[in-house]
Amino acid sequence: MTHTKEPWPPFIDLCEPSTPHPDSELIVRLSVDDYYRAKICVNALAGWDTATLEPYAQGGAPGNPNLGQKFSELNIARKQRDELQSHLAKANDALAIMAEQRDQAWAELRAIREAIGANPEESTLDEVASKMTSNDEAVSKLISQRDNILGALELMVERIAEPPEANCSCHLSPPCNDCVDYGGEREAFETAKAEIAEARNAK
Repeated sequence: MTHTKEPWPPFIDLCEPSTPHPDSELIVRLSVDDYYRAKICVNALAGWDTATLEPYAQGGAPGNPNLGQKFSELNIARKQRDELQSHLAKANDALAIMAEQRDQAWAELRAIREAIGANPEESTLDEVASKMTSNDEAVSKLISQRDNILGALELMVERIAEPPEANCSCHLSPPCNDCVDYGGEREAFETAKAEIAEARNAK
């Protein structure tokens, strides 16, 4: 099919009277190829009004590209889009393979852990976190017990009368009555006071 090459000349350059009458309507006669070309273009631009299309039909001046250039750019954009979609599909396939390999590796790891008695449903990090939580709870419990014992010991030292000051006469007649009667209490009080002081300093 060979139509008249673009750009087509203005109407006035091609028109002719539709009849021999001098006042007859001016028309442009199209060859079959030109008509087919015009029909294809008109149908392709359905919905576009002529005023909107007119600026694109001025020969593609700088800053005012014609529709041919626009369609060319659109085709390039579509080609780039298709290439990106192809790359994305390949990337998704690769990710699916990696996910499958990951799941297989985890399954093998769980089997090994189950064989050695580890919990197959927990990861190593899960176990570590669980043990750390368990240890934290145990430490908190020990601290609470220490504080309770310390409080009871302080109360005991405060409420129970201390033994009198030492009046040892073991050098005359060992063991002397003072050491027998109060030696154990003095040692207990000194030990309790030392433990209380150390515990308070450690807080």
